[in-house]
Amino acid sequence: MKLLNTNNFNALSLIGAMLIILATATSCEDKEQLMGARYEYVLLVDISKSYEDSKSGLTGDILHSVLMKEMGIEENSPTSIGVRIYFSYMGMSYLPIVSKVELEPKVWMLNPRKDRISEVNAFYNLSRQQTNDLLSRSANDQISNLYRGMLNGLSQMDHSAQHRKMIVMADYLESSVILDMGDYLKHPEKLQTDYEKLKGLLVASEPVPDEFKGTEIVLICPENYLVTYEAAKFWKRFYEEHGLIVSIRSSY
Repeated sequence: MKLLNTNNFNALSLIGAMLIILATATSCEDKEQLMGARYEYVLLVDISKSYEDSKSGLTGDILHSVLMKEMGIEENSPTSIGVRIYFSYMGMSYLPIVSKVELEPKVWMLNPRKDRISEVNAFYNLSRQQTNDLLSRSANDQISNLYRGMLNGLSQMDHSAQHRKMIVMADYLESSVILDMGDYLKHPEKLQTDYEKLKGLLVASEPVPDEFKGTEIVLICPENYLVTYEAAKFWKRFYEEHGLIVSIRSSY
């Protein structure tokens, strides 16, 4: 019988050891450390007409590039991490259309390197296309179901994932059967003084599930208009009271 050379033996030993570790990992956290981090992203855009004037100048290519760097994903390079990006919009519909691009987590060292690179490149290119398509979508709806749209976006995520983030681009003025923030256009400061009343209307229509706690929300707000910024502050306060981590940024 022909003996294996030293290099082959060492490689097989490494693979065997990794398989044993994967099989005996006792917790989801242990397995996640071996397989690579898991990322869940939601990109959510307001398509109401009122958003046009305060629309962020953020382009799909820029946002996509930043997100890929944030996760450490590069073209033509293998990675073990898993990613799901959901693409959705808020407008007249209570249940916006949601599409998804996914890269399965995989210990790429246990698989052909070229196969994992092909998977990474396919994910990279498709997610860039979807990001551009979403951000270039025309804003033409008369109303904006922001609250239901945001809850719908959050509900898409696997909330057991290590990294969870929803990025929202909107004017943050709810315009729906739940409430109409258009009444605050002339007095945006009243969004804060009337906070408890407005919060009550939202929660009475649909509560925020406890499983959303710990998820990060980034509100992209160019701050062109005071009412837009005050509305973003309203949502920040609202979701932080429900245990989410919220920031307001002028870009990403």
